[in-house]
Amino acid sequence: MEPTKKDSKGAHSLFGLFVASLLVIQLLYPVAGESYVNNDTLLRLLKGEPIIESLPLQQKENVAAITRTFNIYTLSDNESSKSSPSTTNSNPITSAAASTSRATQAHKVVRGDTLTHIARQYDMTLDELITLNSLNPRTFIQPGQLIMVKTGAESTSKSTNNRNQLVSRGAVLSTMQPPLQGRITSPFGPRNNAFHHGVDIAGDTGDPIRAVQAGQVAFAGWKPIYGQTVIIEHPHNVKTLYAHASRILVRVGQEVERGQTVALVGATGVSTGPHLHLEIHIDEKAVNPLAHIRSLGR
Repeated sequence: MEPTKKDSKGAHSLFGLFVASLLVIQLLYPVAGESYVNNDTLLRLLKGEPIIESLPLQQKENVAAITRTFNIYTLSDNESSKSSPSTTNSNPITSAAASTSRATQAHKVVRGDTLTHIARQYDMTLDELITLNSLNPRTFIQPGQLIMVKTGAESTSKSTNNRNQLVSRGAVLSTMQPPLQGRITSPFGPRNNAFHHGVDIAGDTGDPIRAVQAGQVAFAGWKPIYGQTVIIEHPHNVKTLYAHASRILVRVGQEVERGQTVALVGATGVSTGPHLHLEIHIDEKAVNPLAHIRSLGR
């Protein structure tokens, strides 16, 4: 249907009112040392052209105010939201982690844990912990909940000092701690016409797997049969292996402390269910972990 002259005249009147309004804004709200929006910018804005990226900061803010006031659509508004999803949908955990040189890892909450206790355990302030996890300070944490914590710069030097204190192989082995609290489901030794080079410890998916001793991560990734695996080198040619993890929380070359969470329990690789397969190697030979970590499975 052909538009009537009356409709055309009304449209021209509205357009003229709109242009007049923009000019009034231009006159009433000058910015010191810089025009609110110059005439060329107004013309391009009326055409719906992408203009915001090419403007000085103050004029960007002014154009944004005009488009909100008069509901003007511009290409730049739409494209910028598509090309920069991280600015509107950023993950608070990863964003906070990126702002610091310290790495992050998961801490699984156990009964009796508080935010203050967890923060002190990882040399963090309470505010850092709350910000890192986007928590409400009045929210109660629950056993089994995963809380992201910081490790890295401070803990690296601490781990190096701990490794330097392990002056003998006996010191390395005698001060190992259990990587996971759970019952032994398969011991070290012969099994099903083969040899089991470690012990299997029962756990739930997502339970924290902790380093039995301070050391340096030598491998963190996928291994056939073992699935997601972490291998840590300790002083005096001692190594420990942690297999079937659901998630790895450390990287190759990273220094770790005894008791630091390095992975989460899973069932990757050849596995009948979630558990940790732990091996201890001395001079490249697998030994029985129960001979050195007496409290395993208790």
